[in-house]
Amino acid sequence: MDKSAQSNQPGKRPSSGQPGTEPGSALAVGSKGNWQAYEERVSRVTGYIHEHLDEPLDLDRLAEVACLSRFHWHRVYRAIQGETVANTLKRVRMTRAGFDLVESELSLAAIARRSGYPNPRSFSRAFADIYGVTPAAYRRSGGRGQSQKPHYRTDCTMYTVTVEDLPERSTIGLLHKGSYTSIGESFERLVSITATRGLMPHMRGMVGIYYDDPMGTPEDELRSRASIIVDDPTLADAPLEAETLVGGRYAVLTLTGPYSDLPAAYDWLYAVWLKQSDHALRAAPPYEDYLNNPRDTPASELITKICVPLES
Repeated sequence: MDKSAQSNQPGKRPSSGQPGTEPGSALAVGSKGNWQAYEERVSRVTGYIHEHLDEPLDLDRLAEVACLSRFHWHRVYRAIQGETVANTLKRVRMTRAGFDLVESELSLAAIARRSGYPNPRSFSRAFADIYGVTPAAYRRSGGRGQSQKPHYRTDCTMYTVTVEDLPERSTIGLLHKGSYTSIGESFERLVSITATRGLMPHMRGMVGIYYDDPMGTPEDELRSRASIIVDDPTLADAPLEAETLVGGRYAVLTLTGPYSDLPAAYDWLYAVWLKQSDHALRAAPPYEDYLNNPRDTPASELITKICVPLES
């Protein structure tokens, strides 16, 4: 699970995270007015980037997609998204590379080319800067690999799980259909909408809600939601939709590491921890609470809380 809110401070959070934003970068353009006119334009650009990850970045072409002057559109994008287009492209490609390494048999050279690097050596340097290890080391040690059955980690010290009573939370967000590993595109669009509509001051965190089991549901039928936590769900205005995260007892697994490590953490939580515990699952979807920002945090230091609902 891709993926995809900031600090662990209760209530209002200082910044928000999955394909994240920083208040200081986007709040400046978060007022009503002309900025709202750029919402759809920036969304088109982020969608285009995700659909053309294997192609060279052409800034003039992206300006055409945004229908903005090439003299101004990049400044608009950076003001709304909180990073340059080049940084967005690098971050999204490196996130995909992490999944490629643990869930495919592509060679390092092929993954390097898909990530925009001419050779494995330059790719390895860039990958290590973000993930803290080389691609080869990451492939040897991480994820589920290509086994036909899930590879479950049985070392109980590998993850921290607590049972917590969590409050009900109001969220507004975007429905995402398709692979969970591509939900980042919906989060990018959510960031644009949140910034252009002046919603940043209302944001209390960022979560991903996952409705279907990717092991038993066809990829094109998977449903998830990229959302922000708010106090007032009436802030939702199309295409944003309100959804309530039900309160109650949850198993909370805290993962430190890249989002491409999440599938293995889910496997362990369901197949090992749940089996060894005395708890039963509750009929509500799990969600992920993103505690820091992938735009300014190395992948190896990202913190995600997987929250799985339990019967009381």
